Amino acid sequence: MLAQDGLRRGRDPAGVQIGLVLGRQVEQQAADAAERLLSRLDQAARRIGADGTRERRHRAYAIERAAWAWWLAEHEWMRTRGKPRKGQRHIPGQRRLILAGAPAHANRDRYPRDRHGRADHRAARAHLLATHTTAA
Repeated sequence: MLAQDGLRRGRDPAGVQIGLVLGRQVEQQAADAAERLLSRLDQAARRIGADGTRERRHRAYAIERAAWAWWLAEHEWMRTRGKPRKGQRHIPGQRRLILAGAPAHANRDRYPRDRHGRADHRAARAHLLATHTTAA
């Protein structure tokens, strides 16, 4: 359409300017349409009682990912050779080492176990749910 008016986009400064203005208008219209759609979807979700589902799922999946990472770190630790074994005493007054820049699961306690010594994934998720803060 611009080429028919004698404005060759990319070569004529006036054509480039018009193209940029039209591009911004189209972007703004698309943003407005998306906002209207989201508003209608939010209203429909409230109407059927499904509002907040995305946030709940986001939090649940974040907890699940953190539990999985914690379990993988525990599993790796269990398979590591040369680590201190049960019964070896720590030096009195020794504090826990917090590793800066390490993933969150690296600075956690031992993975929860049931009374038979097996991994208790439900307790791990409950612990994470109580302590986990979701980053944006």
